[in-house]
Amino acid sequence: MRLYSPFTRNRVATAAVADDATGAQPPDVTVGHAGDGMQLPVLPPRLGPQIISIVSPSAGVRASTFSFHLAYELAADHQVLLIDLDEAGGSLAEACHVDGRLVIERSVENFYIGTAVPSERIRSNAIPITDRRARLQLVAGRRPQAIELGGGQHLILPRLQDGLRQQDVDIVVLELGACLAYPSVPLLAVARAIQSVSDRVIGVLSSDPLYLQHAVQVMNGVGRELLADFVCWRWGSEWVRHTERVWLEEHPGQPIRAWLDWSDRNYNRWLRTAKPSFDVGDAVRQHLRLGERR
Repeated sequence: MRLYSPFTRNRVATAAVADDATGAQPPDVTVGHAGDGMQLPVLPPRLGPQIISIVSPSAGVRASTFSFHLAYELAADHQVLLIDLDEAGGSLAEACHVDGRLVIERSVENFYIGTAVPSERIRSNAIPITDRRARLQLVAGRRPQAIELGGGQHLILPRLQDGLRQQDVDIVVLELGACLAYPSVPLLAVARAIQSVSDRVIGVLSSDPLYLQHAVQVMNGVGRELLADFVCWRWGSEWVRHTERVWLEEHPGQPIRAWLDWSDRNYNRWLRTAKPSFDVGDAVRQHLRLGERR
């Protein structure tokens, strides 16, 4: 069974040449194996950059914080485009101290014009951020007062897909916020849209029992429509074993792959300085196996 590297550019064309020689067809879904023996869902190989979607089945678990730090870590070796598609009102631009005039002029609100979003429109709204300006760019999220313009991830993601695949970057990180947490959204439609556009989906959890309970309920409703690897913010050590046991019982095929230590002090420092304050390097390289070159 062929395991495609997520960071091999033009991997569809390469696979097509090999398959023509053997008469075989590329698989719809392949399965990789992490060091702990667990299976990793690997979606079909596609042209263009690797698209990583960050989702949260619960609001308030700091998916945006993880998305920024993940993108920053990957930008050490890759060209990364971070897009704030949180429908609740994007906060990454503010956290990254992006000039308010740029947020008004260049944000995902420009993606809700017309039908399919061309690649040039995505590229023209990207804003260089942090000290890795040559390798990390951000498309700011929607302002809260503009939410009534309508949309929803199940509508915008299919319109973005072709444009995203044509971006001249290595990785696109889509920060989707608590897109699965609201009862008013068509849950299965959102899950399918995320799965169809993404090469990798990472879910963000919290060890807080109330957040965990809601996350379990939401993921039970989604079923296998959304295959994700999960990371979990550890808000104190007393609930870690409980979280691991409950999640393993409910979702044995989608384990918690990495634990991240939450700190209000680090969070406030990030907001104050617009510089990374959480270390997610171990999670990115060892547990999630992101950024590998094979």
